[in-house]
Amino acid sequence: MTCKKLFAFGTVLTLSLGTTVTQGATVQYQLSDCNNSAVCSPQLGNNFGIVTVTDVSSGVVAVNVDLAPNHTWARTGLTTFSFTLDPALAGSTPTLSLVTPTNWTPILGSPLTDLNTDGMGAHQYGLVFTGANDSVSADLDFRLALDGLSTASFVLGGAAKDTGQRYYFLADICTDSDGKCSGQTAQMTGPVGAFAPVPLPAASWLLLSGLAGLGFIARRKAA
Repeated sequence: MTCKKLFAFGTVLTLSLGTTVTQGATVQYQLSDCNNSAVCSPQLGNNFGIVTVTDVSSGVVAVNVDLAPNHTWARTGLTTFSFTLDPALAGSTPTLSLVTPTNWTPILGSPLTDLNTDGMGAHQYGLVFTGANDSVSADLDFRLALDGLSTASFVLGGAAKDTGQRYYFLADICTDSDGKCSGQTAQMTGPVGAFAPVPLPAASWLLLSGLAGLGFIARRKAA
């Protein structure tokens, strides 16, 4: 079976709509690199999906993984989704909750440092996809809770064996739809990853600005 890993890169963004807002930062990472550099490198502008992490409250972070169209989760024996947290949090294991109830199982014993990511670098924590191979594209959602945890707590994992690149997140996905996670070179499956944050879409900023404006108008009317 031909496999490739997808990775994620990004830019940290802090959204602030006033002191009454309890949510803090929202950071997005684009899964844009894979373990076949001939057809899949950051420079090619690949988009395999978006990882969004959001500060829900103090020490609680929500994670959403939204695959790009025509991509599905792979069940290949690799760690399906993995990440690493700030070493400053070492010695404490975050509580995992609200995991997408169907097709997902946290890896017992996390944190680990030897997750099978097909040479894409060591990561601490992971979840395994247990559904039918190459048939599910639904989002993965979960929450993490730990004192001191925030969107800034997600850090780069170990270096990939082939390229030396390090990634914030890794996901094992299918890029074809033949039910086998195989096919032509450009339709391979495997680990993909994000190596840097990316800016939120402009529409998001407009929406947030609009909501803030509505809140200001409402307060003036109330006054």
